[in-house]
Amino acid sequence: MTDREQYTPGPASGAQIRKDGEKWTLILVRELRHSPEKVWQALTDPVHLREWAPFEADGSLGTVGTTVKLTTVGAPTPHVSEARVTRADAPKALEYNWGDHDMRWELEASGGGTRLTLWTNIGRRFISMGAAGWHICFDVLDRLLSGTPIGRMVAGDAVKFGGWQRLNAEYAKQFGIETPNWPPKTTPKARTIVYWIVTALFCLEMSFTAYYMLLRLPEGAQALTRLGFHAYFRVELAWAKLLGVVLLLAPAPARLKERVYAGERLTAHGCRLR
Repeated sequence: MTDREQYTPGPASGAQIRKDGEKWTLILVRELRHSPEKVWQALTDPVHLREWAPFEADGSLGTVGTTVKLTTVGAPTPHVSEARVTRADAPKALEYNWGDHDMRWELEASGGGTRLTLWTNIGRRFISMGAAGWHICFDVLDRLLSGTPIGRMVAGDAVKFGGWQRLNAEYAKQFGIETPNWPPKTTPKARTIVYWIVTALFCLEMSFTAYYMLLRLPEGAQALTRLGFHAYFRVELAWAKLLGVVLLLAPAPARLKERVYAGERLTAHGCRLR
């Protein structure tokens, strides 16, 4: 079993939130077993950031006034933002923006290691999820600096990880907020709406083709002949489609509805193959 497979995050700790008007700030504190100089390098060097952070940088974040492109890792679509470093007091304090997020890091020598503190503004509904995500990032950072890297765990990789789900719930309880569901779960009402939209479109398609076969006799017969069917098959197929529409719209057993869908798709594919 690899170190990554054995990894289990500890309990939620070292986090708090502050509210200033409509602005929410997440504050995270982590005691690391490494010197401030070593931690500073991991916070600013793009090679190190690539191993633990939720973004990649195209340059160093260690110089005031520098503009660096940060690419969010694991986003559904590539998200690149320009970060401007507004403070870089090595190895004590670092400030820059990451998109709409203000990132403020403080490093304080503590017991032979470093007390690392992060301040970042965040949307209220993402507070516990953000705390869980950074918790895992800090664990990965600590192992990276200890020489036992387990690989970056961010975005979708983190969410699929059972430890993230637990941390999300623990931080939500600690902050006194409802645990957000992520990925969002489809509600029964939403599933019902989608089902009936798809079913209605399917029934319209079947009804139209049945009408074409029954009432537009010459054209329907010619169309079936071109598809390789006998002309007399027109009536049987049309009534079968109408019966299928009735079964889909009526409170029929699910197995019958499944067979209607399957039969219609098989007929359509058979026509294409011909």
